[in-house]
Amino acid sequence: WLEPRHLAQRRVVEDHVRRHAPLARDLVPYEPHLLVALLIDAVPGYETRDRIVATLTLPDDRPDNAELVRRLTREIELGAPGTRAAVSGEVPLSGNVSTARVLAIDGRAIEAGPDERPPSLEMNTAMPEYIEVLGVRIVRGRPLDRRDVAGAEPIVLLNEAGARRFWPDGEDPIGRRLEVEYFGERTTLVVAGIYGDVRTSGRSTVSRAQGMVPYPQWTQRSRVQLVVHVPPARPLA
Repeated sequence: WLEPRHLAQRRVVEDHVRRHAPLARDLVPYEPHLLVALLIDAVPGYETRDRIVATLTLPDDRPDNAELVRRLTREIELGAPGTRAAVSGEVPLSGNVSTARVLAIDGRAIEAGPDERPPSLEMNTAMPEYIEVLGVRIVRGRPLDRRDVAGAEPIVLLNEAGARRFWPDGEDPIGRRLEVEYFGERTTLVVAGIYGDVRTSGRSTVSRAQGMVPYPQWTQRSRVQLVVHVPPARPLA
C-alpha cells in the first residue's frame, strides 16, 4: 500500500521524467516506484524522503551505456533545476543483489576449508552522483567520481561492515587491494573509500559486507535503477 501523498508524488515524478527526459522513453519499460524504505520505521543508512526509483532497461553490455545514462540524468536535471538524478545497478531493499567472490586480500589468497564458503561482497554498480542523490554517508576516503571511467584503475568503495570484515584489526583499508570475481571476471580493486552501512534487506539490523564500483567500469548490467530526488520546495513545472 501507499499513502495518497506517496501516490501523488509518484504520478508527478512519472509525468516529469516522461516530459523532461525523452531518452527515458527509449530505455524502458518504465516502472516507477517509491523506495520501499519509505514504508518501514527504520534508519536505513540513506535518505528516502522525496526519492523516487524507476527501473530502466539499457542495451545489453554496451560500452556507451554509461554515456546513455549520463544523458538521461542530465535531461532530467535540466528539465527541473534543483532536481537530482543518478543511476545504479541496484537500490536498497530491491531484493536484487549481486555478489562478488573475494579471492585475495592484499595479494594473499584466501583459503576456504572444505565446509566453508569463500567470502563475498554484496556488490553494486553506480554512477558518481548516486551517493549524493541517495544521501549515503562517506566515512573515509573519497566517493565515486568522474575519474572512475573505463580504462582507469579499477576501484571499489566498501561499507563499514566490509572494512571490518576484511581488515578486522582496525587497519586503514584505503589504498588496499581486493582480488574479486565479479560478472565472471577476475580483477583487483583498490579500496578508494568507506561509506556508512546501508540496509539492503527489510528490517534486518545485520550489516553485510558491501561494495560499490563505478558503473562506467562495469557496464555489463543492462537493467539499472534510476533514482530521482525531487526537493519538495521546488514544485515541478
